[in-house]
Amino acid sequence: MKKIIIFTKNSHYSDVFNKTLSNELYDFEIINVFNKSITLQYLASIQKIDLIIFDFELTNNLEKITTSDKIINTPFILLIDKKDLSKLTLNKKITDIIINLSYPEELIYRINNVFINKQVDNNSKNIIIIADLIINLDKYTISIANDIVDLTFKEFELLTYLSKNVDKPFSRDSLLNQVWGYDYIGGYRTVDVHIRRIRAKIEQNYQYIHTIRNIGYKITNPSK
Repeated sequence: MKKIIIFTKNSHYSDVFNKTLSNELYDFEIINVFNKSITLQYLASIQKIDLIIFDFELTNNLEKITTSDKIINTPFILLIDKKDLSKLTLNKKITDIIINLSYPEELIYRINNVFINKQVDNNSKNIIIIADLIINLDKYTISIANDIVDLTFKEFELLTYLSKNVDKPFSRDSLLNQVWGYDYIGGYRTVDVHIRRIRAKIEQNYQYIHTIRNIGYKITNPSK
């Protein structure tokens, strides 16, 4: 689960975050009192911080916390009122901005977009994205909604092969040959067992893998 730390003294912002993020798969915390030494000590005690959301009213303290080794590479979203836009200067620490925090849907979109951009190089040919499923062929990692999923090597190979051929059905025999090799002496049950295990690990939010009766399996993009 992604950890989000929110710095704001604005009670309206706090209410929006509590109402909006409580329905999402995020672990978030709102800090409304800023003390440099206490804050840095607290941030250092947190095992993982994936995103910091910072109120423009507190920007005098922005450089103070970004010097911490703990969060030097952590993305920042800046909350700012429209009337303060003229005061905004370029800052390489800021990943994105949200103006007025008027729309909860925009908040969720921008948070998710930061996580996707951080994890995935969209220009890479070795990244497969299907809805909230991301397969990194270089790192041999698979994530769902930005959380890493632990797959065995054969589960990874099977899911990757299906994902490279979205909407194309494959027979169990074909999958055995492609993933396990032509010399494999096991039966079709091997494919079924691996598919069942993969489904249990990746299909919390969407159904990706479909059984094709009397044929085998295919993977689809549920977001289309």
